[in-house]
Amino acid sequence: MIFYGFKDTSWSMLVLFIPLGFLFFKLLKFVSKWLILRQYRKNPFAVIIKNYERSADSNLLEYIEVFKKSEYVSKFIGSKTDLILGKPYLKLFCGLPESTLSQMKVYIKAFHKNWSNSTHFESQKLNRRLMPIISSNFETSIQKVEYIIHENLNKDFLSFLENGDTLIDIAIWQCYGENQEELAIPNDAFYTSIPTYFYLFVTLLGYAFSNFLVDISLSKQIFQKLENEQRMIMERHARMITIEQLDEMVYLDAALTESLRLGNNKMSIKEALCDIFLPNGVFIPKKSLVQFNTISHNRSASTFNGHPHEFIPERHPELGTKLDVTSKTNLVWGLGSSECPYRRYCAIVMKLFAATLIRSYKISQGNTNQDTTHEGYFLDYFVQHAKSSLYLKMRKI
Repeated sequence: MIFYGFKDTSWSMLVLFIPLGFLFFKLLKFVSKWLILRQYRKNPFAVIIKNYERSADSNLLEYIEVFKKSEYVSKFIGSKTDLILGKPYLKLFCGLPESTLSQMKVYIKAFHKNWSNSTHFESQKLNRRLMPIISSNFETSIQKVEYIIHENLNKDFLSFLENGDTLIDIAIWQCYGENQEELAIPNDAFYTSIPTYFYLFVTLLGYAFSNFLVDISLSKQIFQKLENEQRMIMERHARMITIEQLDEMVYLDAALTESLRLGNNKMSIKEALCDIFLPNGVFIPKKSLVQFNTISHNRSASTFNGHPHEFIPERHPELGTKLDVTSKTNLVWGLGSSECPYRRYCAIVMKLFAATLIRSYKISQGNTNQDTTHEGYFLDYFVQHAKSSLYLKMRKI
């Protein structure tokens, strides 16, 4: 066997310089990052503030003011989310691509952590197949959903809203209809194969609707306008409700949008897939969980034409906001790459629920001789009314 040797030291010097060069590169990268941080960051870290959403003594106005003082970049004490962003960062949060700030990665961890890669792939294929099916089922299913609502109105409507199983059954039928054999989905896979957006809407519908009922019960004038709109539509089209008639319910559309604005708290959590620097210099490390807090945006006087804490449906026709269209004045369905693909269906179901209820009940706070007070909000995933009283008087219009 022949061995080749080197008489000079060039090879050994090369072996020595490679790791030294690598270390120098790492050091240069570290120093560059440190210089950038030093030059551009006003504050090295996000401001740590009280977790108002988990505190029994929270005050909404105080929360908004403290968040404003943090320059809308903060970390809540005890929160699993690494960073909460506010209104100046809406475009950045919604505009960064999935490869930079990923919503899908968080969804997988939260809902389908134990799924294999092949199962995730099949689920995405199923979602793409379900979207046109749901759209085609609109016309035929709306009458069935209306029948189910009427059936439960005669029992206990509020219990019906709180009964997630019934609402999920409606969603299953809406998704799959008579297509179970065609889609080859076994019975035990129905709940797990419902698209995540769709499932979240169904499970949260009760919370959103309870807020809406309290909102319209606090103002006799607003409820009167909603009643009058239903009377006008019934005069033209009788009692049957179609999608075309739901589209005519402009004031109902505005009232639901306004209630969701006041009750919406956050957009979906996203995971940073790389290091990110915010415009104010705050550093978001890779793998950080980031969330956009909609309270600071939804209660902005400059965005919503004044009086942002009051329930005023009339503001939305003026702003051009529609319940099923995402915009900077309607973030409930997300924005940009995180938009809910089922928002049209969700909006139709909400309007159908609301219209049926307004036609069947007079909604108020009961004794008209007493002043009705708002009583504020509880902070949670949704911003919930502290007031729990509601007076429903059955009647037909």
